[in-house]
Amino acid sequence: ITFLSIFSKLTIVSFTIVLFFKVFENLQAIWQMVFFLMGVFSIIVSILGAFTEKLFKRFFVYSSVGHIGYIISGIATLNVIGISSAIDYLIV
Repeated sequence: ITFLSIFSKLTIVSFTIVLFFKVFENLQAIWQMVFFLMGVFSIIVSILGAFTEKLFKRFFVYSSVGHIGYIISGIATLNVIGISSAIDYLIV
């Protein structure tokens, strides 16, 4: 179960980094705000969802959504410090 959780997050993060720097290279200013807002929105949804959740298993799902929000917000900075922080957060 841990492997599946880490592998899916690693896939999403690597896909997002490639998407930013290869596919949307000319549109980074526009997509930067979109990805930052997606990250903040996922953090807010995970916090609100976790407070109302009674089942322990679903609590972990909301936690995972929040973690992805933190990672995407770090990638949305589009600098080396933000991306390395997101990768460090993913590893930890």
